[in-house]
Amino acid sequence: MRFLVDPMLSERDSWPDFGGRANSEKRNPLVHPAIQVENARNVDAVIGKA
Repeated sequence: MRFLVDPMLSERDSWPDFGGRANSEKRNPLVHPAIQVENARNVDAVIGKA
């Protein structure tokens, strides 16, 4: 089975910061996606927060 855990599949710096936290001046996500979005469709389950 293939699991995708808590994905944020946007490109780096594409969302505003969360504010009120350490390094809140940095935009999110902080890193580029580890996989291409097209590959995320080939998983058996996605585990994350709603």
